[in-house]
Amino acid sequence: MFTELLICAMTLGVPAQQDTDQDIETSTFSERIDESFWAKRKTLRLGYETYTFQNASGMELPVKFGAGISNINNVWLHKKPVAGMMKFAFDHGISANYGMFDTAIDDKDYTGPSGYIGNAPATDDGNDLDMPFDLSKIGMHHLSVGYALGVSLTVNPVAKLRLNGYFHFVPSCAAVLSGSTLSIGFMPYCRYGAEVSYGRVGVGIEWGSGVSSMSDLMTKLMAIADDEAQSVTSTPKTKYYSNYMNIYLALKFGKNKRK
Repeated sequence: MFTELLICAMTLGVPAQQDTDQDIETSTFSERIDESFWAKRKTLRLGYETYTFQNASGMELPVKFGAGISNINNVWLHKKPVAGMMKFAFDHGISANYGMFDTAIDDKDYTGPSGYIGNAPATDDGNDLDMPFDLSKIGMHHLSVGYALGVSLTVNPVAKLRLNGYFHFVPSCAAVLSGSTLSIGFMPYCRYGAEVSYGRVGVGIEWGSGVSSMSDLMTKLMAIADDEAQSVTSTPKTKYYSNYMNIYLALKFGKNKRK
């Protein structure tokens, strides 16, 4: 009788052990899914931009096309998600913005900033430079390249859904090419944005603004070439204000670290 009771107790104990093992496996699998989600710390953003580009007097330059690209890395400030779904991060990465201006306007009616070419070369001092091509056909272009530094908040409400909001400071080197002039300067940007993604693909929107006092590099180089460097004490500077909105496609990358 005692032997039968012992065998019965052992039989009842086996399923309980199997259930415990199954719970452990389920918990481990759940943790693995979380690690895979948070391991995607790199984001490539490719976007279309609309610009408001102005000079010091407030004259707005017409922009024909704009694009932005950035490669941002997240450095999590804590290991475990807050409330099991939120993580704060320090962000850093390369960022670039490009704008092409519409120069198809009437020069006679234009009273814009120095360096804007319209339908004629940007510098017309009456000298024939005998260039092999018409510099006015180059048009006007703006390019800024910098390194973004900032903070972000990522929320994982359900499954692989990711909500992200961020604020970045982007110290940049900016250039404006206009015919025979090339103006360069330091342009710090402040930008903020938000995006939503599922898995590795998402979309987002971003706003940014910056200001720069640019000097004409070509004028200074030509003065040096003409042995007039001693007479050129300083290069005139032109202030530009850049404000943009960027609608972008976000691609997520990253994988779990091997233990």
